[in-house]
Amino acid sequence: MGVMDRRRSELPYEAGRALATLGGNLRTARLRRNLTLDEVAKRIGVHRTTLAQAERGDPTVTAGTYVTALWVYGLTADVADL
Repeated sequence: MGVMDRRRSELPYEAGRALATLGGNLRTARLRRNLTLDEVAKRIGVHRTTLAQAERGDPTVTAGTYVTALWVYGLTADVADL
């Protein structure tokens, strides 16, 4: 299996739902703080499209991006619960 094949392989349903939930929670946290995608993306050092992908639960976004976004919102304690 090549690199591209692995990227396109489906996640287990539960894993996909967990990422979608996490992404939705990131979006909610951003909106509650009245922050734009551009503002948060600049703080965590990614492009706004990458942050938007994370908010959709895209599995190709790095775990570091998810955790750093949680840090911006003051929610890193939640990572320990994973």
